[in-house]
Formats: sequence, structure tokens, C-alpha cells
Amino acid sequence: QTSLGQFAHSLSSYKAQLPLTDPLVTLWIQPTKVVDSRLASPEKRQFMSDEIVKNHYSLSLKQQPLETQIESRVGFADLVDIIDGVVGGRKISENRELDSIDGVHYTDVVYDVLAQVSLNLVKNIRILSTNAKAKASSTPRTEHP
Repeated sequence: QTSLGQFAHSLSSYKAQLPLTDPLVTLWIQPTKVVDSRLASPEKRQFMSDEIVKNHYSLSLKQQPLETQIESRVGFADLVDIIDGVVGGRKISENRELDSIDGVHYTDVVYDVLAQVSLNLVKNIRILSTNAKAKASSTPRTEHP
């Protein structure tokens, strides 16, 4: 079994080795909301309720002016430094109980929205990264004697 710290280190090392012209964007996609009333088995209702899933897999996002800061909960501290953005699966599936097939999985419309939000986030992160690089390269350097 691999810890999140080992996973974060491996992912960070892998990203550093890639010869990319565009920045590689790493997203955390939160799981969708579990609809407890639609869970089919007693085992799922006992071990996979929304409260249990929410506590194990939450990573929240705080918006700050001109930047995005990821605030982690217990267990995710090692991932925070390598995650560029968070897609709110819980928020997207909120109030979509009727689209839940079995309490965990959803109809295509929910996944289509998750995909579109993910692509928009990647696009925006790349634009911000490109703008930051352009600004840094155009800033005059001060030479010291």
C-alpha cells in the first residue's frame, strides 16, 4: 500500500521529468455526493454513506484574489503542493439526487458537467501560468555592480 506522501512524491518527480512546452496541470476531482437513500445494500449504507465518503475524500478550495489556495484536511497535506486546482464533484452533484443511478454513480449529464468544468479549469490555469511567465520575462532586471 502506498501512502499519499509517496504518491505525491512520485507524481511530482514524474511531472519534473516530462519535456513539456505547456504546463502540466494536476487536478483533484472531488467525488460526487453519495445519495444514501439509493444505496442498494446494507453494507454500502453502513460503509459508504455520504458522511463517510465526504470525510475521507474532502479537499476544499479557497478563492484568494488573483490566486487559488488549496486548503487540505487530514491526510492530504502531501498532495497540496502538487495540485493545481480542484473540481467540486460534490457541488456539481448537489441537488441531483434524481440523476443518481445507485447512490454512487450518476447519469451522463453529471459526468458531462464534471468534464466541462475540468477542461475549463485546465484552460484557465494554463492561461494564468502563461501570463505569469510573460510578466516575469518582461520585468526589467536590476543589475547590481
